[in-house]
Amino acid sequence: MKTLIIILCMLSQVSIAVSQEVKTKKELRKEAREARLEQQFQATDSLLNSKNFVFNANTKTSSSGYQRNAASGVNFISVNADNVVTQTGSNNGKGYNDVGGVTVKGKITKWDMIKDDKNKSFNLHLEVVSSLCGFPYDITIAVSADGRATASMGGNSLFDGNIVDRDYAHIYTGEAYFVY
Repeated sequence: MKTLIIILCMLSQVSIAVSQEVKTKKELRKEAREARLEQQFQATDSLLNSKNFVFNANTKTSSSGYQRNAASGVNFISVNADNVVTQTGSNNGKGYNDVGGVTVKGKITKWDMIKDDKNKSFNLHLEVVSSLCGFPYDITIAVSADGRATASMGGNSLFDGNIVDRDYAHIYTGEAYFVY
């Protein structure tokens, strides 16, 4: 009987040790995930502050809520210091810019970036002037730590995509008829 009690006590101690080890592995995975997120957050922060990036759009949502795929090589917002190029287009049409849309080059007159350390995200607001309208229009980009982003140009259309370094962006800039 004493032997049985001793064996049961030993088994319960082993099971407690195993359950603590599982928690430790879970905690390690969580810590690794948080460290990776922090590293991505810092890299995205550095990229946005460099003012040398491209927002590549993958999908476009119209004001009526209709969502469609967007060709990322021709639908983008390119920021280079105080210059910006916004372009919309498609793979199957001619337009004002020879890629089925419009290309507008302008100057950034206002740059506001809000960094949210708690949620690991950024909100970027640009005010851009071009000869298209003669007065400033707004570009708003919400960016997550991993570079996924949602952009709005002039408040009309919503684009989802990614922020990438201009040096690694694969974009085709059409003919710009509206240049600042």
